[in-house]
Amino acid sequence: MKKVFLTALIALATVIPAYAQTAGSEEPYRFELGFNPISYLHQGDKDMWGGDLSITMRRSEHVSYLADISVHQTRGLNPFTTSTYRFGLRYYMPARGKFTPFAEILAGGANLSAVTRTVGNTTTTLTPSHNGISFAGGGGVDYFIKPWLSWRVAQVDYSLIRAGGDTSNGVRIHTGAAFHFGH
Repeated sequence: MKKVFLTALIALATVIPAYAQTAGSEEPYRFELGFNPISYLHQGDKDMWGGDLSITMRRSEHVSYLADISVHQTRGLNPFTTSTYRFGLRYYMPARGKFTPFAEILAGGANLSAVTRTVGNTTTTLTPSHNGISFAGGGGVDYFIKPWLSWRVAQVDYSLIRAGGDTSNGVRIHTGAAFHFGH
């Protein structure tokens, strides 16, 4: 999973400056960094809490390319972690005052991590780790505070993860800040 994450990060780091340089006299591309530290995921029969980080590059007034990474974990004695990395498109609808609604569709990978228990010198793996594929689709609403800052009032996504031979459906709900760069 580390190799996939690093490859995606390197691809974004090289593609974003290349697109910014080709903008020329056209409307410059706008970049957004979304940080959602309050995130809830109900996946299958598990309730998980975590966070989400997204990087968006606006291609036009309404369409953006999107990379999204989220990590969620159950609470209690046997924590279970779900990590996803997804890529896709986000469509921004026309603004309504300071509110801008959007819809998105994403596809990528997932890692359902092992739960380990250490007692003394003995470590026992209770659940094996699985890598798989993941999909998400949904939308949300941004409230613009300043031209460079908006609050993601709410974002709700349907989440599908297929890993370890099992498919689970869920819903992801989060809120947080979005920082905007460019014009």
